[in-house]
Amino acid sequence: MFGGAENQGLIIQRKVPTWLFHLAIQNDPTIRYYACLAIAVLVANKENEAAVKKSGILDHVETFISNENPADFAKKTRGQSANWLRRLIPLLHSQREETRNIAAFHFCMEAVKKAEHGMT
Repeated sequence: MFGGAENQGLIIQRKVPTWLFHLAIQNDPTIRYYACLAIAVLVANKENEAAVKKSGILDHVETFISNENPADFAKKTRGQSANWLRRLIPLLHSQREETRNIAAFHFCMEAVKKAEHGMT
């Protein structure tokens, strides 16, 4: 999210989607979540799409979203800064459904967090 296309290219060259796959199948749901979010950011860039698809991780993004409730999951995480959230907004407009879904999941979690703290 913070590195841009150039850094994402380096990430793809180093085969990061392959090791993110191993993180996406961990027992800890927080680790799985951030692995899925990272892969969604990578696949949002068309230049990375083939490498990400080849890793087999995209199915795990949808599985994660299907198996977790954003309101329940919000209790396991801390909220993010406004700057961090602004960087997620472009993911909502991605061509990839997985990317849009995990971004929407994250904004739902943030809404729950803000509501709990009376910040609506």
